[in-house]
Amino acid sequence: MSETQSKYLGAVRGLMQPSGPALSHPAAPMLLDFAHEGCPAKTGNDWSLELLDEAVQRGAHPSARDPIAAAALISETMRKVDEGFARILPWKVLREQLPTKLKVSPIAAIPHKSRLFRMILDLSYGFKLDDVDYPSVNDGTTDEATPMTSMRELGSVLPRIIHAMATTPVDSTPFLFAKLDIKDGFWRMVVPEDDEYNFAYVLPQLPGDESDPQIVIPSSLQMGWKHSPPFFCAASETGRDVGEHLLHQTVGSLPPHPFETHMLDPVDPDLLRDSTDHPASWDDATLPDYSDKLQSLLETHQADFFKLLEVYVDDFIGVLHSDDLEVLRHATRAMLHGIHSVFPPPASGLPEDDPISYKKLLAGDGIWAVRKEVLGWIFDGILRTMELPPEKIEKIMASLATAISQKRLPLKEFRTLLGKLQHAALAMPAGKSILTPLHKFVEANKNRRLLYFPNNPIILEALRDIRILLRESTSRPTHVRELVPDLPSYIGFCDACKRGAGGVWISGNKNINPIVWRVEWPADIQARLVSWSNPQGDLTINDLEMAGLLLEYLVLELLVDLKHEHVAAWCDNTSTVSWARRMTSSRSRIGHRLVRALMMRINVNEASPLVTVSIQGCRNDMADVSSRSFGPNSKTSSANFETTHHSFLQNFNTQFPLEQNASWRLFQLSTKLSSLVFSELRGQPQTMDSWRRLTRKGNAIGTLGNNSASTVTWTPSSDPSIQKPPSIPCKPLLHLSDVEASAEGGELALKLFKSRYVPSARTSNWLQSPTRATKTVSHPATGKP
Repeated sequence: MSETQSKYLGAVRGLMQPSGPALSHPAAPMLLDFAHEGCPAKTGNDWSLELLDEAVQRGAHPSARDPIAAAALISETMRKVDEGFARILPWKVLREQLPTKLKVSPIAAIPHKSRLFRMILDLSYGFKLDDVDYPSVNDGTTDEATPMTSMRELGSVLPRIIHAMATTPVDSTPFLFAKLDIKDGFWRMVVPEDDEYNFAYVLPQLPGDESDPQIVIPSSLQMGWKHSPPFFCAASETGRDVGEHLLHQTVGSLPPHPFETHMLDPVDPDLLRDSTDHPASWDDATLPDYSDKLQSLLETHQADFFKLLEVYVDDFIGVLHSDDLEVLRHATRAMLHGIHSVFPPPASGLPEDDPISYKKLLAGDGIWAVRKEVLGWIFDGILRTMELPPEKIEKIMASLATAISQKRLPLKEFRTLLGKLQHAALAMPAGKSILTPLHKFVEANKNRRLLYFPNNPIILEALRDIRILLRESTSRPTHVRELVPDLPSYIGFCDACKRGAGGVWISGNKNINPIVWRVEWPADIQARLVSWSNPQGDLTINDLEMAGLLLEYLVLELLVDLKHEHVAAWCDNTSTVSWARRMTSSRSRIGHRLVRALMMRINVNEASPLVTVSIQGCRNDMADVSSRSFGPNSKTSSANFETTHHSFLQNFNTQFPLEQNASWRLFQLSTKLSSLVFSELRGQPQTMDSWRRLTRKGNAIGTLGNNSASTVTWTPSSDPSIQKPPSIPCKPLLHLSDVEASAEGGELALKLFKSRYVPSARTSNWLQSPTRATKTVSHPATGKP
């Protein structure tokens, strides 16, 4: 018998034990150690008796001392004692024979949606004794022997689901979702016997109880310890890896599982969309109707359906783009067997004792359905949308109203609100630009208990803006195409200088009449541009370039319907490109407000994120000519320059001829619309509502060129019947920007931009190094776990 084999002959401590295919996973030796020895807890120096007396005297958190909460906590603790996962010892006994590593932290009771309370041990609570601050358990915890990389994928779970739905070709097949939850997750994994004393707490007393303090010594990982998630994720990520390995086996090759009927048979018809012919509703009478389709899918299923298995701590999530009943059954078995390969079924055989929450299975969480709440979002697999549950929106709105009206908020509540807004911003990219000043405000005041902002217009403005944007965004579900860029339908080039801004729009994947536009900056704005000759100026060229990008987008949205469309714009100002990508400007207040306006317009148009890419100035000649077409230093070819639109368009057609002998069209923004941009440059902030409700008026000059009439005709840009796109793409006969304006240019733009939006593909196991972002996650690595 080998040393490794003899090491694991002892009894398993806890309710986690790798078995079957999980034993072939690279993490198996680590998990076997955790199962037999426990998860090591290195939490710093031992506490003195004096410090422990202080901690015991403080007792439980006030939330857990409430009679109802105390009764619930006592009941839960006694159940853990009966199960062998906790001990209760009188403080007077412990005090006489003080164990090493003993630390006593306050237990808190947090209201919970599925039960009365969730008990969390406040291991971040530090004590102060004789004016000396003593670190909390979390502060003293070191990362030694902790598998921190197990949490590496958590931030990619929702992005992977969103990206898969956005990039999978649209057809009649819906996306289906299933969710499985691990019951009492952290309690299933234990710590070494000597380390148990790190997580002691005082059991709260019921009214009338005058007995000596009782100390609870739990043996399991605790909710509240900062290293509980990585230890637990080491197990759950391994179960996911095994599940995905099984998922890629031949359909029909996996053995049945006793819980599979709870994922394939509807528990409550209301859980399913009435309009959906859900596979779970198929019976023997309807199956023949699908026989041909099933046979075809069974022959080619390995390549014909999208499959995704994710885990977020203790939530296992399945996503399928298939309506094949056999595929659903196969995926169901893969998920269930994968979980049980790490968290074994109970010896009692009772379903209520299973690590997979039987209560939630009965409630319908495990059913494959086209509409399901996943990680706080309601996904619709037919419409391909996501939305926040109404009750969450109401809570966020109430918190915003309180903060705005009172102009103050405790730091803890402000951080909680900011976390909820950050979560909501996942489906409204414009929100990220608005939240930036709030993040900075919290960081600057992190040592204060109460945050005041009655005289801080930036914070109040941000809170009001995010409330407007949240109301706008939650008035409808968000389509996933609004969140993920792809090859552009339209390609633009823009530029700005001291005198003005300008640019062009040409066809990408969709055809558009080639458009050139230009706007002259008012004299007062030109006079404020900082330069060597004007060092006192308060506008930078970066601000003007950002304004030019905003005008570029406003022109396009007045020409075409941008709903769910992908757009790319090339700009020769790196700051502007960076601001638009990060959705904020950290150095320029005016730049930040212009980004904020751009993000709002993208949101209102329900468009995909704007892809912004840097281009060398010498290759941005079309935009340069249009932005510099005002005044004696213009770059037009005409020696006798005239400021009329007619002369400019003639010169532009000469310099940049189009294919098929076509002609450029000149677009002119309405004065009211361009004035909004001018106001932002003048430091006269416009409200979010102003940018949300824009006039649809603008004009385009009729075609002019070598073969066109000399008469200028104006056509309203808001009339879609006049703005019909050409039947074939019409692009410039370029000599400088030919790469960027080609189909290859669109692919290049997306390649340079997509790393911020496209999550990396899953590796075959969580211990491997992460891969770089790829265009699709439809075919993740599937090596043996």
